[in-house]
Amino acid sequence: MSISLFIMGIIVGVCKVIPGLSGAVMMISFNIYDRGIRAVSCFFDNVKDNSIFLINFGVGVLVGIVCFSNIINYFISNYYLYTISLFSGLILGGIPSVSKDMNKGIRGYFIFIISFIFMFVISYININNNFIISNNIISYLYVFLAGFVEAMGTIIPGISSTALLMVMGVYNIYINILSNLFNYGFIISNIYFILFFGVGLLFGIIMITFIVNYFFNRYRKYSFSFIVGVCLSNVIYLISNVILGVNNLFFIINYFSNIYWLLYWKKNIKKTI
Repeated sequence: MSISLFIMGIIVGVCKVIPGLSGAVMMISFNIYDRGIRAVSCFFDNVKDNSIFLINFGVGVLVGIVCFSNIINYFISNYYLYTISLFSGLILGGIPSVSKDMNKGIRGYFIFIISFIFMFVISYININNNFIISNNIISYLYVFLAGFVEAMGTIIPGISSTALLMVMGVYNIYINILSNLFNYGFIISNIYFILFFGVGLLFGIIMITFIVNYFFNRYRKYSFSFIVGVCLSNVIYLISNVILGVNNLFFIINYFSNIYWLLYWKKNIKKTI
């Protein structure tokens, strides 16, 4: 087992339960996003290597989601500044290496600006409703769509599936299921939600991965212009929330700087993957 890949999977899994953070952006920061897309879309080209990658990384993601969801919620509630600063620093640390591949022309910067503004506006969408699953086809299709949305947040950089699930009103059910995976009575009572959500998630991952792989192969530099835009948008959004909550701006700048330089360890890890 690749310990470094497993640990990165845990961190990506943790990001998936934090509203406003994107697991795909964190994969980009760790320089494994492109590798992950190829592992799924070109799985049969090298079954052995792709299986090893997906198992090591996938197990880490599951551990991060299942084992750390309650812990992360605790730290967000009690140590919001430190927690958000940490994950923002993780994203910042990966932007320099990603920006080297973006298109430096007018079109590239236009895509960068549009993606930055678009994702920043989406980040502030806040619709407060609670979805209650009913025993009808419309309800099941809605849950299937929620699973597809989760896949979007998993594959497409900059999209926080957690935030979108909150908009759809299914986040509370989603996080409660993750927190009660070993409560068989709770799982049975929500079995239809789990089944349709899982099918939507699987369908979405397969479909979206092929689409993203197409753009990476045909429009690679423009794709990275888009990615850098959404990465910076995520960071600015998180920083703005932190600054609104505290007055010590010097502390924030110092904390981000320390995390930023700490993250250069990933350059050495990349060689082992």
